[in-house]
Amino acid sequence: MTLPPLSLYGEARWPELVERVLARSWHVVASADEVPEGALLARALLPGVLDEPLLLGRVDGEVHGWSGVCTHRAAVLEPHGEGARCPYHGRRFNRGGRCLTAPGFERPGEDDHLRPVAVATLGSLIFASIAPAMPFASLFPEQRLAWLPPLPALPDPLGEASFEVDAHFLLYVENYLEGLHVPFVHPGLSAALDLGDYRVEPAGWSSLQLGVGREEEPTLAAPEGPIAAAWVGLFCTTMLNHYPWGLSVNIVEPLGPGRTRIRYRRWVRDATLLEAGAGAGLEQVEREDGAIVACVQRGARSRLARPGQYAPKWEDGLRHFHQRLAELLETRPPSA
Repeated sequence: MTLPPLSLYGEARWPELVERVLARSWHVVASADEVPEGALLARALLPGVLDEPLLLGRVDGEVHGWSGVCTHRAAVLEPHGEGARCPYHGRRFNRGGRCLTAPGFERPGEDDHLRPVAVATLGSLIFASIAPAMPFASLFPEQRLAWLPPLPALPDPLGEASFEVDAHFLLYVENYLEGLHVPFVHPGLSAALDLGDYRVEPAGWSSLQLGVGREEEPTLAAPEGPIAAAWVGLFCTTMLNHYPWGLSVNIVEPLGPGRTRIRYRRWVRDATLLEAGAGAGLEQVEREDGAIVACVQRGARSRLARPGQYAPKWEDGLRHFHQRLAELLETRPPSA
């Protein structure tokens, strides 16, 4: 089976990817600790690409989302007190998205309330989608990793970082979904893994990769035996990396057909294991990944380049991702 045409990573198909894939997928917008009680949080969904203004708030303890633009003339709303206010004509909304006052009108009507936005929570992460093509529950079977030990509620402030790579976001995601490159790109990570026992399990709209560690390295107690890491790629911009020390999350933010920002966060369960085994030296691993996907980006522009074949075993997760991607590209997005 042949890999997708290289035109997929060019400028001509970028608008199609934005509207048919990114606008219909789930993306991380916040962590649970960032959404306050009794107030609204303003966020933009995929800044610079979708750049969709959102408001997040809690109703009866559960996180909900609404469009962050005014229902009168579409000005971007500002959190104000327990709700939000339009800076243009003073329209005010409560923290449940309902319009309270509408200056210039006799009274607010049903069409004046904020449009709800689909929101879901996974652990400490809050996801949103403006037109989801799939239920959030179909992304990945959570029970598959129910054996993982609990994580702290709050992220590690020392573990936050962001960086940009000169590559299409799809190339960065694809690189994450296969283990074939590990011995050639990541010497440190490769030394901590027994690559002969690498496994990948496509499921739902995502893929799970399991890395078995060397005997002397720290491991997680999985049902199938000790593992060094469990990597989950959620379609299509979130990566959950489980290590003996805790969880790291890569949040992919496309900036254009040749530029991508990666935001990194972590939840640390055991700080003594941070620099041991497969979960060590992650900053170096990120630099190595950034350099190699930039290399592929340059090569994909070659007039002589042709798509190759999927490597058996190693690229099953990549093939699964491309199948799901094709499903969205071959169908039209739902009408607003």
